[in-house]
Amino acid sequence: MSAAEEVAGALAPFVGARAVDPYISQCAVEAVEMVVHYVGAEKEAIPASVFRRACVEVGADLYHRRSARNGIAGFEDTDISAAPVRINRDPLVPARPILAPYMKVAIA
Repeated sequence: MSAAEEVAGALAPFVGARAVDPYISQCAVEAVEMVVHYVGAEKEAIPASVFRRACVEVGADLYHRRSARNGIAGFEDTDISAAPVRINRDPLVPARPILAPYMKVAIA
């Protein structure tokens, strides 16, 4: 099973979508590519479960962009109305703190 297929399998229940939704697969592929590009050579130092979690978080951000008009999404939190939540412009935002302990410090 590829990393994208594994992430897609974890992403669907995470966002409350059907596993057969092609958009889930697309978000999973893009999330894996983004995280791999971000971590670069450090990928080997990151445990598989941590890498998968980072990819699922990025995939969730990508998935919710579809329903976020002008960057604002409504999530049901009460019986009365949806709570507006701004979607990150950078989908890697939730992955950075997850991956930080495994990344080397960049010196410029």
